[in-house]
Amino acid sequence: MDEGGWGAIPSDTLVGILLRLLPTPRRRLRLVCRHWRHVIDDRMPAARQARAKVLAFSADQGSSSGRPRAYVLDGLIEGRSSELELPGTALPAPPPRRRRSPWLDHDESDQGTRIVGTCNGLICLCLGRGDIFLFNPVTGEELVVPPPPPQPLPRPAAGGSYHDDDATHGFCFTYHPETGMYKILRVPRHPNETFDAVHVFTLGEAAPWREVPAPGSSCRFEFGIVAVRGVAYWVSKDAKRVVSFDLGGERAAVVAKLPVHVPSEPWLRRRYTCSLADVGGRLGFTVCHNEAMTSKTEVFVLEERMTWIRQYVVLMNDDQEQQLASPLLAHGEHLLTEKRVRVTGDRPERMVAALYAHRPREDRALRCGVVPVAARSIGTAVLGVCDCSGLQTFPYVETTESLLVYTVAMAAARLLA
Repeated sequence: MDEGGWGAIPSDTLVGILLRLLPTPRRRLRLVCRHWRHVIDDRMPAARQARAKVLAFSADQGSSSGRPRAYVLDGLIEGRSSELELPGTALPAPPPRRRRSPWLDHDESDQGTRIVGTCNGLICLCLGRGDIFLFNPVTGEELVVPPPPPQPLPRPAAGGSYHDDDATHGFCFTYHPETGMYKILRVPRHPNETFDAVHVFTLGEAAPWREVPAPGSSCRFEFGIVAVRGVAYWVSKDAKRVVSFDLGGERAAVVAKLPVHVPSEPWLRRRYTCSLADVGGRLGFTVCHNEAMTSKTEVFVLEERMTWIRQYVVLMNDDQEQQLASPLLAHGEHLLTEKRVRVTGDRPERMVAALYAHRPREDRALRCGVVPVAARSIGTAVLGVCDCSGLQTFPYVETTESLLVYTVAMAAARLLA
């Protein structure tokens, strides 16, 4: 098309228009002309993901505010951070019956609140009872997601019981770059431990949660569910295989075996802590070998050829009780660790969760990056959150992408259905 026509629209004006469109039609507009293609490629959310910051989230209710808190690290090593104004954090908690939104009614329903995921500046949260909504901190817009289909209560572990906060696990929020769609995945916690289908919700569509076949699947939930570049990953119940679910084609498949053997014997399993992780936009698997005063954590990364490479080794000495941050454990050239510290003094004893950044050094013998952690080398402290027993870490970018567009699109599609 003639660059003097549509191509003459100033870039800032074009960005303002494009941000009000759904991602799928926005991607098609790359075909209009060269100018539009460059603007969409360089300034839309998918391109900005490479410049993501670190978001740290605390769901603890014991703080003075009594509400979940989120912090954005503007400068990782410099320690610059700012608290996100989550919905309702600046207001006193309303009476339980004056329910205005899932966030603004802070009664027992937000116990166990956790972030499901972040994509292009949109945050997906799940409350303790399984309510899900999306939030854009820049625009302040919220979008309540229809509730997923009910599922049977999972079978509690021996000697244990089922808790409501288990309902917040099993969800995954991702953006599929090829289709331009935001989707939420729920992996069911089935009493029989195996399942034949998962549930998928597509933002902007009128259809509610859809049941998508995933025959003969199982999930080891304590290893986590991680989304990387539009694909969700989890570990099978037998702790032997990694299962992927492509949110574009919506297909489940076994993609690789775990890089190490995970013991099945309970007395041996206590010495190992395993989890999936986001290693700077790549799928990772961490294995922590716990000893009396030391621990060794290996971080493996899955390459495009579906083979594992050992990327980092973290050595904990002097009983430091630090652990890798989760699910995002690497940002740029740094690894992130977390440590919980009890602070005593004039005030009553308080629990502080501290986040540290480490720059690995290359070890030729191990052929990977090594991070030694000891009493005199605990890393660079980048964040401390009082009255907090733990943090979740995620990639985050600021965006003015409107959630109102999806609300209108879903309402219009329901009317036309």
